[in-house]
Amino acid sequence: DLLAVAGDVDTLSLVRVIFERAGHDVLTAATGGEAERLLLSLDGWSLDLVVAAAVLPDGDGVVLAVALGRRLGCRTLTLCPGESDARRSERAGVDTHLFEHSVLIGLGHAARVLSGRQTGS
Repeated sequence: DLLAVAGDVDTLSLVRVIFERAGHDVLTAATGGEAERLLLSLDGWSLDLVVAAAVLPDGDGVVLAVALGRRLGCRTLTLCPGESDARRSERAGVDTHLFEHSVLIGLGHAARVLSGRQTGS
């Protein structure tokens, strides 16, 4: 199961479709605050992955991804608009990042890895 957080509706839809087609349950939130409220309402849910846009309408998606990953004991992935956010993600301890322009290819790969159909690189 995974949580996707992004302010862009198309990005959230894309993440949902890709991971659901790979057999995963996907929770979505448009903001960091919404993600926090959603997690508080879910008793006993276990997440394997947090996918967050590096820039969220209400804050820093990199900080959110790292905090949720540590708190929930799951892997993290950030969607970065450019090099500076990618470097920031790496320095913060995000497991991996994708550039927004390559999201379709990268998320398809991540969905296969998460479902055990392919090993990570």
